[in-house]
Amino acid sequence: MTNQAISVNDQAQPIARFMGWPQWVSLQSLISGSEESEFFQRVAADLAQRIEAMPVIGGQEDSDAAQTVYLHYFLGASDVWVLEKDVGGGVEQVFAFALLNADYQMAELGYVDLSELLLLGFELDFHFSPKPLAEVRESVRKRAGLF
Repeated sequence: MTNQAISVNDQAQPIARFMGWPQWVSLQSLISGSEESEFFQRVAADLAQRIEAMPVIGGQEDSDAAQTVYLHYFLGASDVWVLEKDVGGGVEQVFAFALLNADYQMAELGYVDLSELLLLGFELDFHFSPKPLAEVRESVRKRAGLF
């Protein structure tokens, strides 16, 4: 990655629809006028590249070992890990593995309306790195003490 300054409107704009308004406004502020602006410029660039590279729904194989999780959202004891995107026609839907309210027995893969998650206050995890779905499921089982 180069050290060129990121224009909030150019580089970060593609990720705006993947985060709630409060987080988006905070990111813009952090990119353009904080001591850590270089760090947040790199975060925005990385997220933009990751979102661009994320496959559309149905674009990955069905096995946990073959599927990659690209984004992580969190709110309280709830987590949503996004594997595939389908943003079009005004419907922002993603395919994700969801663990809601720490109910480990009901964690499941399925389609999620991203705009609903964001309205509820879910935040995009800036520190998450893509990893296999199998690794995410294993960490969930360990947290739940299911081993």
